[in-house]
Amino acid sequence: MSTQSKSHFWSASTWKARLKRGNSAQSTTSTFDEFVSAHSSMRTDQTAQTHAAEDLTEEQTERLSQYSPSVYSKEEDVRSPVLPPSDDKKEDLAEYYLMSPNRRHSRPYAVSSGEWVLIPTSDSSPGSVGRVLSLDDLNEVQLAYSFDGVLKVFVKVYAMAKVMHVIFLSFGVELDDTETGLLYWIKRAERDVRTGELAVLIEIVENLFYALYSRMIIEMAGIELCALFKVELRPVAGSRQYHLPDPNHMYRIFLACKDNLDNYNVCELLQEGVVHRWQDAFISCFATKEAGNGLNPDDLLGYRQFARNVVWDPCSAYVTKWRFLVPFFPSIPREILILMSEKWFTVMPKATLPDDVPSSELPFIDLKRVNPAQWEKELIVDYRLASLSKLEGRAIGEERRDDPKIRLLNSAKCHKCICTSSCLCAKECTLYVESACPCSERYVRLMTARLSKGPGRFGFTTRANTAARACWESFAMLRRDVSDETFLLEWSEAFAVFELEIQKERWGKQA
Repeated sequence: MSTQSKSHFWSASTWKARLKRGNSAQSTTSTFDEFVSAHSSMRTDQTAQTHAAEDLTEEQTERLSQYSPSVYSKEEDVRSPVLPPSDDKKEDLAEYYLMSPNRRHSRPYAVSSGEWVLIPTSDSSPGSVGRVLSLDDLNEVQLAYSFDGVLKVFVKVYAMAKVMHVIFLSFGVELDDTETGLLYWIKRAERDVRTGELAVLIEIVENLFYALYSRMIIEMAGIELCALFKVELRPVAGSRQYHLPDPNHMYRIFLACKDNLDNYNVCELLQEGVVHRWQDAFISCFATKEAGNGLNPDDLLGYRQFARNVVWDPCSAYVTKWRFLVPFFPSIPREILILMSEKWFTVMPKATLPDDVPSSELPFIDLKRVNPAQWEKELIVDYRLASLSKLEGRAIGEERRDDPKIRLLNSAKCHKCICTSSCLCAKECTLYVESACPCSERYVRLMTARLSKGPGRFGFTTRANTAARACWESFAMLRRDVSDETFLLEWSEAFAVFELEIQKERWGKQA
């Protein structure tokens, strides 16, 4: 596939949901024809788009703006989209902006924006994402405005990378600490979160974006392969602790994250070549490590043999799909891909972030010291709320949220449920009122952080770890039948959490 064709493929509205898993039993011919048909229509659509922004159809305009759950302002989401240059002008893009200083930095910053970053050549190093253009022509007002725009993108990219960091640790997924690895750039972001140099902040955002995007696509290929194998893994019976989601649920979490990364307010023009170079670097590093460790021959579930049958068939729907999305996909060692994918069968967390605010520091209420008579009165109210919830077909947490007399933080401190009906625990918490809600710790962490007016005595990394774990648990506790919009809403709330922590770290005040 040519570079121009790949660019059309990645940006076409026809394939907005290109990564959604179809029926694995569908015929190879229909799958291949579907790709060819979509690819053909993309070339026509993209040519029409490059004439003028005013000619955008209603569907295309919605595509450019709908996945933009901004936590900053409503106006940002509905602003008119600005189209990137057409493919035939990309070669002159760097020269155009370098020769026309008054044209640079006139639009809000987004990843790979030609007004902010010099697009690298094809022979650049694996970790190269471009060079930040000179900012010397910005006056004080323009610089302040530019900082605000870059921070908006920084918040979203860092939040998604941090949540993914927790997810990878939970499933025991390999994390690369080299310069082309996700962990390296997360640490850079945390180290320089208070930087006053705009060029440094842009460099971090650009590299962190591509480190996350390239790794996420590879992992999605592994998750889908894992999801094709129909096996039911259950947590320990009677446990109310959250357990790791199944591959299908994980795929939806990753897909919603990718939709946010694809948002035009985050990335103006995806550099597919950079994505592929970072992916190739990760696969090579991972294969080298595993060659030294040796492959585990055990296959108790029969998954590896099933996966081999899928990935060794060049005409399978799975291989057909991913060889279009990842050009070097057929060259990935099959055993390496299978080894990466089977980690997503994990049920209980393998590890957690090492530096986190301990539970003992949270302001829970010790129920042993509560006045028994007062607690009895509260239980009566709780049982009434539960009865009302059952009659209305709602969760008890929703009743508590709607009651202005109830202080939600106090309820969470008492381990009472304040979840919506989209949470896995909502039904059981409504049926068994006196049971401790497994989500109460998460809500206490988030609400106390929100009420804090300053950074506090914990460092930024510790607070970010706490926020990331809380946000990840909110994804894990979502019911498996919730809509795609619910996943996007959860990401929006995660952005709000991280925005607050970053603002407190930079300015020591509440958002």
